[in-house]
Amino acid sequence: MMNRDHVGVALLVMAPCVRIVHLTGPVFAALADGDLEAANRSSPVPLPPYFAGPAWAGIWRMRRDQVALDPQSAAWVTGVIWDEARALAVGRGTPVQPSRRCWNGLHGSRTCWW
Repeated sequence: MMNRDHVGVALLVMAPCVRIVHLTGPVFAALADGDLEAANRSSPVPLPPYFAGPAWAGIWRMRRDQVALDPQSAAWVTGVIWDEARALAVGRGTPVQPSRRCWNGLHGSRTCWW
C-alpha cells in the first residue's frame, strides 16, 4: 500500500515533461498555407502533418497576421506542445498569461492580458 509520499513520487515519475516551443512568423505563414515542408524547414522542432492540416489553418492565419503586426508577440502566442521524453510535437497551446501588455488586434479590437 502506498502512503502519501509514495503517491507524490509516483505522480512525479508518471507526469509527462512538456513545454511550449515558440514559433516564428515564417513557420506561422507556412502552416497557414498548409505547407508542412516549409514549416519544418523553419521550425525549431519537427512538426507532424496534422499541424498543417485544414483543422488548424485558422489559428495559424490569425497568428501569422498577429506576428506580422507585432513580431515580438511570437514569444508568447500559440506554440508547439513538445513532449521532451518522446521528442514529439503532441499539440499546440498558448501560455496562460503572456506578457503584461495589450495588443491592438486585427479589425481594431484591443485585447489585453494581465
